[in-house]
Amino acid sequence: MLEKSSSPRFWNLVDEIDRELEMAVLRLLGSRGPGGTISLREAALAVGGESWRALIERARAVAKELAARGIVEFVAARTSSDGRDPGSARLRLKPGQIEWFLAPSGLN
Repeated sequence: MLEKSSSPRFWNLVDEIDRELEMAVLRLLGSRGPGGTISLREAALAVGGESWRALIERARAVAKELAARGIVEFVAARTSSDGRDPGSARLRLKPGQIEWFLAPSGLN
């Protein structure tokens, strides 16, 4: 997991990754419409490509922040034979949030 260090330049990198992950979550959810879901893996993949696994914890932190702000909510995650798959947690827009995407100032 990326952490902020004493270097302001590194802070900008962490903040930029978080912003990219947030925008990926919101764009993906906006494209799915009301009730649509995405996985954390999808958001990490949209930002990190083949290196998506390195971003999964950042994606989780961003999703938790969006949930705390009342924008998204977590829904059931798939499980594997050895327990929960960290990349499979599902997110959806909270009811009423889709209108934000359709507004002129939204992400469209």
